[in-house]
Amino acid sequence: MVIYFAKINLNSKHICDVYDKKLKINHMLEYIFSCLKDCEVYVKSEFSSNGMELIQKDTTYTMGIQEKKNYCIRGYVFKKATLHAKKYNAETKRLEMRNVDSDEAIEFYFDVLNETVGFTRANRLGYKMFIEAFQGLIDNAINKHCKEKYKFNIELLTEGMNIEEIVYELERIGNIQTLNFRIQPPNADSELMAEINRNAENTLEKFNEAKLASKSVILTSSSTLGLNIKSREVQNQLKDVAGIHSKLDMKTATKRGYVEVSAIDQFGINHSTKSSKPITKRITDIIEFVEACKEVIKAESGKGTDNVSGD
Repeated sequence: MVIYFAKINLNSKHICDVYDKKLKINHMLEYIFSCLKDCEVYVKSEFSSNGMELIQKDTTYTMGIQEKKNYCIRGYVFKKATLHAKKYNAETKRLEMRNVDSDEAIEFYFDVLNETVGFTRANRLGYKMFIEAFQGLIDNAINKHCKEKYKFNIELLTEGMNIEEIVYELERIGNIQTLNFRIQPPNADSELMAEINRNAENTLEKFNEAKLASKSVILTSSSTLGLNIKSREVQNQLKDVAGIHSKLDMKTATKRGYVEVSAIDQFGINHSTKSSKPITKRITDIIEFVEACKEVIKAESGKGTDNVSGD
């Protein structure tokens, strides 16, 4: 069994108040902890057409909390969806489409103050679905229970990539038709936050002035051969995303989801730093789950937690 991890980041105007020392990140994380309740629900609606009518498909995610204390939450995210499956009808001797309910569950361990959640996977509930669902559950909880409408986003926790590794991967992919650079203000640790408070430097000062939650620059190719990665324009964009702050290196920025570089190749395949080299932990028994999560979170944050038992 493999455990994945994701990083929760503040992604609203309030991050500017943190930089200006009007708010503290921990206060907002405490809001998340208090707002998340057992049986919280997030519904994702998708629409498709059969040529005659618009069909709505709802997938319901429910949070089941088993233990909640000391700013850690252990529980499950349950997914309920309806699948369209073929079933043989003995009377008509035909295969007929039937609606079949499908339920899945993923266990999670959320260390709120370390902004990290560890989770497993299920057959029809992979890490991308879980991250989207967990973000939806947090957003719904805050909208229902909190006066301040903080906005968070969640990114898969990876090993990160430095600028040389990114350039190497872009050149290896070849024939890149679209290149996207995204930056968001960092939810910094105490050391980096102190540096930002002292001097936000150029990029973060611009974000603060414009009240930006994130910034994206998209380059599209006019050639069937794709973008020239060595061109000044591409190199300038790489320099920009690498320069959020002098005290924040590129590997850490991509690791924690503050920077994403993604490329779409000639076949339409998306390659992204946010899904490259995810941090995982392999266990042989689910009873090891909580302790394994604590171990990785402690290693990644430098703090960790010993708050929730695995009993």
